[in-house]
Amino acid sequence: MEKRHCVRNAYVYKGMTMENFYTYTKDFLNQDAPGYNNMKRGDAQVVEYLQKNNFTVFIVSGSECFEVRTIVEGHLNIPESQIIGSSATVIASGQGDIKMD
Repeated sequence: MEKRHCVRNAYVYKGMTMENFYTYTKDFLNQDAPGYNNMKRGDAQVVEYLQKNNFTVFIVSGSECFEVRTIVEGHLNIPESQIIGSSATVIASGQGDIKMD
């Protein structure tokens, strides 16, 4: 199951460079949030409220860590150590044995 999830997740971004992926993710976060007025997908009102009231906020996702960390960066004040997600190795095609863990 874990391998199938990783393969499906990676397929969504097939053909993208890491730079394309970061741009795609940031553009997604700047879109209007469906069902809300004057709110973007990347707005963090609940997280900010919890942090102001001394809660430690973690993000836990089945998505890839680099995917979730890219979404969080610049939008939420949450350290990477509090972002938990799946992990897989990305192998660049046509570039030898270069790997990114």
